[in-house]
Amino acid sequence: MNQAVAQGLVFGTDIIFTYGPYASVITGGYHPATDHAMIGGSLLFGTCYFLSFWLLGRGRSQVWLVFPGVVLAGLMYSKDAVLFSYPLLVALVTYRITLPDGDRLRLELSRLDRVTYLALFCVAGFLPLIKVTLLLVSASVAGCCFVLLWRSRQPRFMACSALLLPPAFGILMWVVAGQPLAGLPQYVLNSAPIISGYSEAMAVRGPSTEIWLYLGVCVAIILAVAVSGSADVFQRVVIALCYMLVLFVAFKNGFVRHDGHAFTAATALILTALTLPLVLKRNPLLIGAALTLSLFVSLSIDQDWTRLRPSDFVNNVVGTYGNAWTGVVLRSHGADRLRHDFDEANLDIAQRWPRPKIDGTADLYSNHQTILFAAGIKWSPRPVMQSYSAYTTSLAKLNELHLRSRNAPDNIILQVESIDFRYPSLDDGYSWPTIINNYTPFSQNGILVFLKKRASPHVPLPPITVLSREAALGDEVVVPDSKEPLFAEIGVLPTFAGRILSFLYKPPLLEISVHLADGGRRTFRLISGMASAGFFLTPLVETNSDFIWLGAASHTAGANKVVKSFTVSVAGGDSLCWKRSYSVRLTRPDLLRDTSVQ
Repeated sequence: MNQAVAQGLVFGTDIIFTYGPYASVITGGYHPATDHAMIGGSLLFGTCYFLSFWLLGRGRSQVWLVFPGVVLAGLMYSKDAVLFSYPLLVALVTYRITLPDGDRLRLELSRLDRVTYLALFCVAGFLPLIKVTLLLVSASVAGCCFVLLWRSRQPRFMACSALLLPPAFGILMWVVAGQPLAGLPQYVLNSAPIISGYSEAMAVRGPSTEIWLYLGVCVAIILAVAVSGSADVFQRVVIALCYMLVLFVAFKNGFVRHDGHAFTAATALILTALTLPLVLKRNPLLIGAALTLSLFVSLSIDQDWTRLRPSDFVNNVVGTYGNAWTGVVLRSHGADRLRHDFDEANLDIAQRWPRPKIDGTADLYSNHQTILFAAGIKWSPRPVMQSYSAYTTSLAKLNELHLRSRNAPDNIILQVESIDFRYPSLDDGYSWPTIINNYTPFSQNGILVFLKKRASPHVPLPPITVLSREAALGDEVVVPDSKEPLFAEIGVLPTFAGRILSFLYKPPLLEISVHLADGGRRTFRLISGMASAGFFLTPLVETNSDFIWLGAASHTAGANKVVKSFTVSVAGGDSLCWKRSYSVRLTRPDLLRDTSVQ
């Protein structure tokens, strides 16, 4: 992301990912071109985060000014959870200033307080430029704040400001980042397939107990806010919706890819529980129960993944503030040291990844783009620049279109690999025929294969269909005999229930089991969007050499990996989330026979 900003690439058009031009605020990665944006954006967020607690702490024990800061510093293992919690804090300030007159929790705002309060909405508009998935929670909470302010006795301009300041400030910061104003709509629109396809493509299973415990505490928190709050029914429902939205986003972030990400959900649970004294009536029993349950569930999740000890918490608090001070000192008196360390790190990477001489631009197909940056090679990225993330049909086709555009790279560095035991040729598989026809391999180093653009790219004839039929999940599909590679388009569609489950959580995983010519049988993960776009089904491509032989004059090297039949099924058995019948189309693409590969 830092390199994309440095090269002036347009987010949403040249680069499509979950992060935006201010990604460095959350990643903390140093780059000379983005250092000022990272420091400025971090200071902006940190200042407004503190100001939200400062407003919430008015008229209450001063512990609310110190305790959250220490807690948050100790929980910075999950920066996402801290970002998610910010809109909720803005909603809580709004809730308190719109309470009925005389309520003990009501917050009176002076003229300066109002300016401070409205400034909080600016950061709500800045968050989606850090991570686009924050757009939903920021926009929704801003809408809830508008409703609360509009129906209260607060001046109308405050309600309108709550609705208008986030997009206005977001537009300003977009332009400050060097992004064209006309590109902002595409940044939002083109993020939709990245977000919608995430639940299926990136899903990882984890202990179901953690999910049920998390949901149970979430229900308890939301009900407590809706039933025991200090305001009227409408206000309690609105603020309960804000809690629900933040906890839902944290749930998706933590439990779709159910591995160490679960700590994000655990952290969010503690942060939301800590705010309950600011909402509930004087009910220490209810508050204590919610805090105790949240802490218990968070620690239970932590023990499955991060296993934090008390010393880790203390060290992280000290490290957070210590690193911040070190950063101040370096930038005040030793800015050259940062650049020197950056250059040294790049040199070390370049030495660990030997490569032939590369002229012109290049792109790297899988996800090790740092190799290009360290070598000083100009990057010409496909829109979805990490192959495992091109997980919908539209995203896969955008990447292939880039290879046929005038911005296509002069060189491609490729490594056949995937994640989560996917069928190896799925990742950017729709682009493989174009790569084979437009590029020729000229070097390998055992890990990477290097290809350069052909002087005269091969213009392929339309592919020849060898099989087109409907199949049923769980049934074996026989692959026609072919001495040539076959390209598959497999259209497995979700049911209505599957779409709902995918939105709320994640659907059951799909699998593809292939029967090989050597008698072996292999089972892999299948991603429906990638499979629908198309990929090489046979021969089974697992290594760089296998890929090179796809375009070779002879395909005999892959004879043992020829797929004789395959079965698509739902992991764990049938499911109501996927339609039982699906389409299969196998074609023989017109590939250039490279006589230099024997």
